[in-house]
Amino acid sequence: MSDAAPVLEVCNVSKRFARRLQTSLRYGVIDALRDMCGLATRQGLGHEEFWALNDVSFTVRRGESIGLLGANGAGKSTLLKIIAGLIKPDRGHVTVRGRVGALIELGAGMHPLLSGRENIRVNAAVLGLSQRELASKLDEIIAFADLGEFIDAPVQSYSSGMRVRLGFAVAAHLEPDLLIVDEVLAVGDMPFRLKCYQRTLDLQANGTSIVLVSHHPIDLLRVTSEGLWLQSGRLLSSGHIYALLGEYTKALRRSHATGAITDSAASISDVILTPDTIPTQGQTECRIFITARKSIPLLRLLVHIESVDGEMLGSFSSSIKGYTPCIDTGKHLIRLKLLSLPLLSGDYFVHISLHGPKAGDLYDYWRHKSILHVDDIKPDPFGFGVYHSIHIEHEWLPPEAFSNSIYTSKGII
Repeated sequence: MSDAAPVLEVCNVSKRFARRLQTSLRYGVIDALRDMCGLATRQGLGHEEFWALNDVSFTVRRGESIGLLGANGAGKSTLLKIIAGLIKPDRGHVTVRGRVGALIELGAGMHPLLSGRENIRVNAAVLGLSQRELASKLDEIIAFADLGEFIDAPVQSYSSGMRVRLGFAVAAHLEPDLLIVDEVLAVGDMPFRLKCYQRTLDLQANGTSIVLVSHHPIDLLRVTSEGLWLQSGRLLSSGHIYALLGEYTKALRRSHATGAITDSAASISDVILTPDTIPTQGQTECRIFITARKSIPLLRLLVHIESVDGEMLGSFSSSIKGYTPCIDTGKHLIRLKLLSLPLLSGDYFVHISLHGPKAGDLYDYWRHKSILHVDDIKPDPFGFGVYHSIHIEHEWLPPEAFSNSIYTSKGII
């Protein structure tokens, strides 16, 4: 295969689905009959159908890594299944040059009644490996999966994490020209995920192209260099992954507005964060504007801070500090000062909700979501130690010479 030729070409691909199984089966029969009679494929949407993908085009060259961004239902998994050949597009075509390793969903490509070892042999045969090639890789695949004696147990007895171990070991060790990985790596434990990242980087260095779906920005930054942003089945934007993540985050900021839980006794009309951009370890003040429709005794406020990918970073309640004000009907301003924010640069969600004096009053009031922007220390997603959201204040001391020292489990003596 020429290095100049793209490993993957996706040309004007569209895929439609029906919202009900009966409708899907009916259109499936109609499409099959049209295909048998040599008639053209249906172009529009039928009753209760929608475009899961709509006119998506892009190319991936040898050694290139692409990250797919988008909310749930944007079409990312559908696109990966089409690339892997699991489903056919209704319009357009996909060209893959070379061998594809796919880890799309738990158990995909695995026969539940066969053992892990037998599934490795089956997958190798499907990908066209000879017995000699498989023999040279079998021990390495088994060692990477680290399933112990379970390698000879039926896959149906595996946990979700064990299936991920086996699936990734097979997909990444059969020397694919294109590796496509969906969100399933989030199921694995941390040591195995780190091993997967290292294996992925090794594959990249050897020229394997990668298409990765993840809702974790750090995963995308560590593995991919370019990105595609899907929204409602359409390719909305593309570009360098760091810049695209910035665009995507801004869109999340616009879409997460104030939300009412019920027509309640009190609501948050607005939250203003000052200053607009907060330095790491700096202070910020939240000005919470509340409209009360009746008197509320012992009002409690609950605050959550989370990353844009939904990771909960911390929460606290006003009642912990003994702050449970009684407010009368009308408009009120409550000021909250955050004395320190040990966060890396980026955008974060601040959830503020109003609660009554009892646990049963949890959903009587409103919730509000605002954006907290921190900009001071630039994260280093490709380094070690800085791949989360929390900034830990620290200091490095100059090296010291020593001699005749003995190491023990308690230190140097």
